[in-house]
Amino acid sequence: MDEHDKERIKTNLTRLIANVGDFDALINAAIQNELFPPLISESFRITSKTETERKTEFFLASLKRGPAAFGLLVGALATSGNYDAASVLGNVDIPDSRLISQPHSFAETTPPQDRIEVINVKPAKRLYNGITDAKEIYKMTSSPRGYALLVVNKYCAGYNVRLGADEDFRLMSELLTQLGYEIISYRDQSESELKTIVTTFTMMEKLKNADSCIVAISSHGEEDVIACSDGRPVSIKYITSRFNNLQCPNLKGKPKMFFIQACRGSSFDNGVPVFDYADSKSKDPTPVAESYLPTTTDTMIFYATQPGYVAYLNQNSGSWFFSTIVKVMMEYAHNEDLQSLLTKVTRHLNRLKSYPDSEKQATQKIEDGWERKLFFNPGL
Repeated sequence: MDEHDKERIKTNLTRLIANVGDFDALINAAIQNELFPPLISESFRITSKTETERKTEFFLASLKRGPAAFGLLVGALATSGNYDAASVLGNVDIPDSRLISQPHSFAETTPPQDRIEVINVKPAKRLYNGITDAKEIYKMTSSPRGYALLVVNKYCAGYNVRLGADEDFRLMSELLTQLGYEIISYRDQSESELKTIVTTFTMMEKLKNADSCIVAISSHGEEDVIACSDGRPVSIKYITSRFNNLQCPNLKGKPKMFFIQACRGSSFDNGVPVFDYADSKSKDPTPVAESYLPTTTDTMIFYATQPGYVAYLNQNSGSWFFSTIVKVMMEYAHNEDLQSLLTKVTRHLNRLKSYPDSEKQATQKIEDGWERKLFFNPGL
């Protein structure tokens, strides 16, 4: 626990003690999220001491429980229903009830996902891999290539600590830098903070001179929302809509990519037998005037998992999703377009399974008005 967080606990110790109503529930929550081992936790139940004394010992002992202790403490307070006490340590409101219960989504893989020690994206030798027809490609030559908003939440009130989140932050920071993006990054953002940084980002004047934009988020979540550090949700639609042609004119007609590493439910994917599939039919679109654009175009949203399912995170190698993206980009971004790259990511993830439960994870890609090939042209 850093000195700033220790000071917050010490300064507010009297208020914390006064606002803890269900101390037994707090002790149980602290055991469950491993803030304290059971043996130490039971010492806080000794009846020969007053409850105030036991609460005091509890909070002071938390100061010595390591770098993740502050987030675990806030999470235990929120999970046990002691929201007033949790709010003493920050802007922690009562979370949406559907976000409280989070499945265990930390898993080893088969085959193993080794930690990527060195990130090295191969440089491109030709712009757009030699494609010269401007109608077929998105312009990607600005310096920087664009701006990237990176948000990684390790601590979310009411949830388990996201072991592996630090690795996600390292992986994506280095990858986006090597792809030529200027990164604006944040850690452990509350609901109001996340909404503010998204709005501020989309209003940046310098987006006008950028050829593209990337938003990468790693956090807890549910099907349609991202969980924030205060346990409250922000809808993914809220985030993506701020980047449309109406809300963000500086990115009008430019590619906008979203990479979302978060659970989208509590179901586990055990896989199914493989069968043939039927082709679908589609009608030709009705032509529209070229002088107008739909409100949402040139947008790619790539989810780590399907609606309703969990997304896996490894404490050593980071999330399956982000680590796979980095591996694929390192090897192929120099001469393949984004859609080909994401297909490779999906193919790789389809072959992974958790150990020992053999559970699977499948990505989902949503394209809104995406009409050209995108080459990152790293190094050019």
